Amino acid sequence: MKANIFAARVVLALALSHSPLAAEPAYDMGILRAMVNDLDHHDPYMRLNGAVAACLAGEGDQYLTTSWFEDHGWKPRVDADMGIVEMRKPGADNMFAWVAEDGSSCRVWSEEIGTAAVKTLLKDLMLAARIRAEKSTGENGCSGLTLVAGNVGYSVEITSSGNDPVCNAADNSAVHFIRAEG
Repeated sequence: MKANIFAARVVLALALSHSPLAAEPAYDMGILRAMVNDLDHHDPYMRLNGAVAACLAGEGDQYLTTSWFEDHGWKPRVDADMGIVEMRKPGADNMFAWVAEDGSSCRVWSEEIGTAAVKTLLKDLMLAARIRAEKSTGENGCSGLTLVAGNVGYSVEITSSGNDPVCNAADNSAVHFIRAEG
């Protein structure tokens, strides 16, 4: 059922896109911005899709990224010592995001969706938004990607949540977007 809902959202986002489907494959920020609306979806999988889209649609700008979350009811909590703004959706305690105050990273954690499902979600999101990526190894040694969304390059890694992340987990996950230097 979740895959069908996601597929329907992808079709809707494609229909709303200003880019013709026959265009040269490239990123489509309009589709990512439409997916940000999933931030207030009742389904956790769709809400995670919105959070991932918000990280990419923010293009490395902390204020833009946090505004995507705030516009959909997520509440900020600044942790100046860590240099992050934590974003949480009231009533949805199993998911949160950290946006670096300097825009260098955006990370989303889920305590109920496993890494395999998140890999599928990210693959589908990238396909819908025509984001090209290359395989890489992330900072925790897990398989990752390098990609460009808008005008910003990222290294991306999917791990488990928690202080000691592992590469695969059945019931929790974290998506780490680290802005490329330069």
